[in-house]
Amino acid sequence: MIKNIHIRNFKSLKDISMTPTALNLLMGLNGMGKSSFIQTLLLLRQNKESGLARFALNGPLTEIGRGRDALYLNAEKELIGFDFDLEVDSNKDSFSCELAYDAENNILNNSTSWTTIYWTIIPCSIMISNI
Repeated sequence: MIKNIHIRNFKSLKDISMTPTALNLLMGLNGMGKSSFIQTLLLLRQNKESGLARFALNGPLTEIGRGRDALYLNAEKELIGFDFDLEVDSNKDSFSCELAYDAENNILNNSTSWTTIYWTIIPCSIMISNI
């Protein structure tokens, strides 16, 4: 189960943290980051086959566009970060992913690699609602 999620400089999300529970409700006005939050999970799942070494922004689960489309508009650094704290069968683990924006090629490069990543079905429900 995901114990904590921290997202930096991804789309409309400048710097957010969330501790998910069994049921989560994401609500807010249009453009506030509800879909961007979900796209984070989909994006990481979409790239699991490559071990996140080669990061594809477009695939069967989500379509982000080009590298610039994924980067927060007013980012101070051209880096996108995803941090997760996990717990599976009483084993705690965490991983971080840092994507650097390459403006010349308009792509994101992943400099992070992991030895262990849990790709389990997340026992967590998320509801999205516009106000």
